[in-house]
Amino acid sequence: MVPQLIALAADPQTAAQTRSWTFLALHEITDATVPSDAPDWQKWYDQHGAEKMAEFEHADWWQVRGDQ
Repeated sequence: MVPQLIALAADPQTAAQTRSWTFLALHEITDATVPSDAPDWQKWYDQHGAEKMAEFEHADWWQVRGDQ
């Protein structure tokens, strides 16, 4: 989902409130401290996306859902 959220945030047609929620979702999903800026998020994803996905794949289901 992260690449799609980054694309949504980068789209100039995305409403400001939706963009704000998109960055909130990115922070919640990844636990990353990245500014609310689509190019910064794209850089983060390029550098850390694979390792974050591996982390999710090895976590218990309830940790990935955030039920901890």
